[in-house]
Amino acid sequence: MTHGSALSNYVLPTYTSAQQTGCPVSSWEVSSSNNGQNNAITAMASLSAVTDSGANKVVFPTNNALHQLYTFFTKITADGGSNAYFGAYNLYVGCFTGSVEYADNAAFDVDLPLWVGDPTANVYTMPLPTSTRSWCSIQSNAIVNNDATGTTWTGAAKLVACASQPCNVWSLVDTINVETIYFKIKTTWTNSMTHLSQVATITITCNNNYALSTSGVVPNAYQVYTHGDASVGYDLPTY
Repeated sequence: MTHGSALSNYVLPTYTSAQQTGCPVSSWEVSSSNNGQNNAITAMASLSAVTDSGANKVVFPTNNALHQLYTFFTKITADGGSNAYFGAYNLYVGCFTGSVEYADNAAFDVDLPLWVGDPTANVYTMPLPTSTRSWCSIQSNAIVNNDATGTTWTGAAKLVACASQPCNVWSLVDTINVETIYFKIKTTWTNSMTHLSQVATITITCNNNYALSTSGVVPNAYQVYTHGDASVGYDLPTY
């Protein structure tokens, strides 16, 4: 259920007795355990009493700001004293392991090819990962090491850290050298839940259309040396 919302409630099923017309269900109680027919409930301070909500009977957390699972039973009693326990029921509130799943976006870019000398600004864009709970929102995205747990990036910086979060676009420090950069992206969600992406690479290689030129002092188009002197030759310019 939505964390921190008045909608964070569990809608109970409809209970009836075998003689519902003459001896209808008249009592709904919440218990932390199934204590067996004719036995008293075990009260739960974390959940409300059964409450009317329109045509439904509902149970909700006494503190809906918590991220957690509430497991409970109901004791249902009809006029005359017939009773039975039902459940267990699970009420998931907020974002935590078991209540939500995260996944890479289907468009996640696992390999970005670049040329040496390409622009460095806003090079890598990560399509945002997905969550099975709309109320679990992304708080931050960070470039991390390519290891099993996504440890904090070590070594020389390759991608420029974001100025503000959450972000999903990164610039490169430079594209001067031929290299392959391996990394993962750790996404932090509501309640400090995290998702670690698959491995991504940025591969920087040499292009075949660079302009070539000479530098320094260009020698004369011809050079004169002593005939028969094997120690001399044509001095080429620097390219």
